[in-house]
Amino acid sequence: MRNPSKTLLALLAIATVAVSATTGSTDGLAVREPQPELTQPIDLRPRHGDDDDDMPHTGSVATTPNSTVHPVLSHAHGHDHGVPKLELNETEILEKFGSDPLSYYAHDFQLEGEKGLGGLMIFHIAVMSLAFFVVLPFAIVLRSAKHKAHGPVNGIFLAMTALGFFSGTAYKKLSPDLYEGSVHGKVGNVLLLIVNVLGIIDSLPLIRRFYDFLRAGPSEWTPSRLWYFVLRGQEETSRRWIVDDNDNEEQVKLTADPEEIQHSPVEAAVGSEHAQRVHERLLRFNTTSTWVNQGEESPSSHEFGRTHGHGSPMSRHSIGSEATLHDLGSPSQPWPLFSSPKLGMHESAGQQGWKGRMQRAGHWTFNTVERIMIPFAWGVTMVGGCVYTGICRGNYLNGCLAHFIKGSIFFWYGMLTWGRYLGAWSDRGWAWNRATSRRVPAEMVESFVIFLYGAMNTWMERFGAHPGDPYTTKQIQHISIAVMFWFAGLVGMGLESRTVRRLLSNAAIIGNPRARNHPITEPPSYAGSFNPFPAIVIGVTGAAMSAHHQNYVFQVQVHELWGNLLVAFAVMRCFTYFFVWLRPARSILPSRPPTEAIASFFLTAGGLAFISSSEPITFAAMRSGRDDIMMFLNTIIALVSLAYAINLSVLTLKGWAIARGELAVTASDEEELA
Repeated sequence: MRNPSKTLLALLAIATVAVSATTGSTDGLAVREPQPELTQPIDLRPRHGDDDDDMPHTGSVATTPNSTVHPVLSHAHGHDHGVPKLELNETEILEKFGSDPLSYYAHDFQLEGEKGLGGLMIFHIAVMSLAFFVVLPFAIVLRSAKHKAHGPVNGIFLAMTALGFFSGTAYKKLSPDLYEGSVHGKVGNVLLLIVNVLGIIDSLPLIRRFYDFLRAGPSEWTPSRLWYFVLRGQEETSRRWIVDDNDNEEQVKLTADPEEIQHSPVEAAVGSEHAQRVHERLLRFNTTSTWVNQGEESPSSHEFGRTHGHGSPMSRHSIGSEATLHDLGSPSQPWPLFSSPKLGMHESAGQQGWKGRMQRAGHWTFNTVERIMIPFAWGVTMVGGCVYTGICRGNYLNGCLAHFIKGSIFFWYGMLTWGRYLGAWSDRGWAWNRATSRRVPAEMVESFVIFLYGAMNTWMERFGAHPGDPYTTKQIQHISIAVMFWFAGLVGMGLESRTVRRLLSNAAIIGNPRARNHPITEPPSYAGSFNPFPAIVIGVTGAAMSAHHQNYVFQVQVHELWGNLLVAFAVMRCFTYFFVWLRPARSILPSRPPTEAIASFFLTAGGLAFISSSEPITFAAMRSGRDDIMMFLNTIIALVSLAYAINLSVLTLKGWAIARGELAVTASDEEELA
């Protein structure tokens, strides 16, 4: 016999079929004979699972006529609870959650004989989404590069928010009130108020220049001065003066606008030379391998790092010019509200005392609040979607809050991880590159967020419980996950602490007598941060939730989907650490490990799948026949791809605007020295 293993497997299969034929049930499922001691009825307590597991159970058998699940399979999960059902038990849902009132969506698109204002709502959603998730990020990065287009783009953003506000107000006035206690309008108005206040603050330099323009008198009211001085924040083509050694003012030369220098037909050759020199400066990485590869300061770093856009006495500056879309705490120019508009930002940066500190504090506050507006708008969008579709009312509310908040955290965590891959925060060493200064590593921030989330969520799981109530299985499950986040985040923060690392190394240094007489060389891995604890807690959470019991098969599938996506993120992050540990980053340029791009994609998609696993969404999908896991996955991947394309466009625009600003500075500076 050549292959005895195959023969043995065939015999086992035949024996299995024979046993099934003699002991199988009429439903085609093998049923185990009850043991004598289990013939009496047993009162089984239902297991408390996720947010949708507290629903009253009428038994461990599916109550729908199409269910093919046998009663004996109630022990398939190893617990004393019923198996997931294939179809909704509307009676149980009605007993727990009550009936679902008419929604705005049903009123607009599903009522027969009554036509709603669905088109107006679609316009409101489209305008507001484009304004906050496309135009606002573009305005932020243009402002960070001090590009002259940031003003018009910010004006377009404010105009779009005004259109969205009026369309939403009109829809609300012309439609019946179908969602009692809605807060979408209130939080939306707070959002619009903040962005308008930020717009006014950002326009204060423009307002001050316009005031100076009016005070100058009719002789200065020329279209040229209005364009250059007021709108563009530059001195028009004019004479500049210096003081010679004899304190006599002498006219030096005429200075043209940098763009006129670049596009002038007479000096086209000069402009091309300027462009060539600027691009050589921007791309001079191969010839400066020492400071690029070793993380040292370039000899020309001060020249390369000059403030963009101060080539003329009137710098094109606004609030928050230096920080990027993601760089909330990067060193940047101070708040220019209290400085003269005729001073360059580099001059006001040197101011000391309370005035300078207040400018820096105001500048940091402006940048932080402006960037918070994007996730704030995301939250307002989530609330608006719930109101329009009529979900998350009554007893659904707590479950919706848990899924929407936690899912959104994972979504934005993934988006920021994608930003790190693209090169955001590269000046801090967070883009998988070599840091040139002793800044807080990205893993410290991740560990702190995980620690804070766990510390807060540990106590929130008992909200709604009465004093003396026993801890349910569901509460123990979620509290244990929160405690894991709490202490794993604390361990991660400790590993990122330089003090803790130094103390952990003392035993090796003090216990080795040769270390006192010889210099100690740090291992190459010390150049980076290899902290697996953020990935561990997210991966364990995904693994636990993918095995979480649910009442319905489709809910089990959706939980498995986002749980597996979180596990995949953890695996990819560990691969990133493995490859980077083998060869730590030696360049200040973003290394962009491909495993990190995949990890961020899994994490972002997992966040959206987490949101989609809430009870109202899964119930609505099952009622409408959309309970197809492939449809959910494909839709989620499409949305993530769209979000990634927008993020890539924003950071690409930032790089282009910075290069344009450096080109303009070089043209202006070299013309002054000519």
